[in-house]
This record gives sequence, structure tokens and C-alpha cells, in this order.
Amino acid sequence: MPCILVIGDSNISLLEIECMLEMREYCVHVANNGSEALKMAQYIIVDLIIIDLHLPDKDTLSLINKFRKIEHIEFIHMIVMTDESKGNFDESYHRLGVYDRLVKPVTSKILLQNVHKALYSDE
Repeated sequence: MPCILVIGDSNISLLEIECMLEMREYCVHVANNGSEALKMAQYIIVDLIIIDLHLPDKDTLSLINKFRKIEHIEFIHMIVMTDESKGNFDESYHRLGVYDRLVKPVTSKILLQNVHKALYSDE
């Protein structure tokens, strides 16, 4: 069963995403901010990270960069969530290995399709 770390600042959004993923029998870990996520990443093994583009305590690019320095997650796929259809998602995220972007509010179908692609693609 793949494990996914979901990072965001909205408890409602996090709960919705957690429920959608758990209904498909994914193991889900939730962090309410970047600092908590970094601590968790030291001791949990995950197959995918879904991270909100706008976190209250950390710049998302620098957080992703820090994740890339943690040996057991340096090469796993990441998906960024954003409220904006274009917004601040640019080439710098792709250079850090961000696999895809989800625009909120995200539907169960879109979430699960993107998670499946990220987990089982050869890219």
C-alpha cells in the first residue's frame, strides 16, 4: 500500500484529501505546515508528497529543496496544490522534481488520477 504525505494549512482541505485517499486504501500522513512535514519526513517512508503551494510557515520551493536533501525521499514524486490555475507554478518547480500540479478545489477523480500517475509512472 503506497504511503502519501499531504501538507497544507487548511484542516478542511487536508481532511477531504485524506478521506479521498484513504477510501482508495492509501496510507496517508498529514502535516499542517512545512515545519511539521520536515520533522515527519525524517522518520516516515512515503511514496509521494502532495504539498500546498502556499504554506504559512515555509516557502514551498525551499521546503521542496529541503525534502530533496533527505536521502529516502530525494527522488520521489511531488504534486503541488494551488488555488490558481496558472499562478506561481513555474519551471523552478519542475527543476526540483515536482511531478504535477492540482488546482483547488480538487475533485476525487482528478486527485486519484494524478496520484496514480505520479505513483506508477516511469518518469
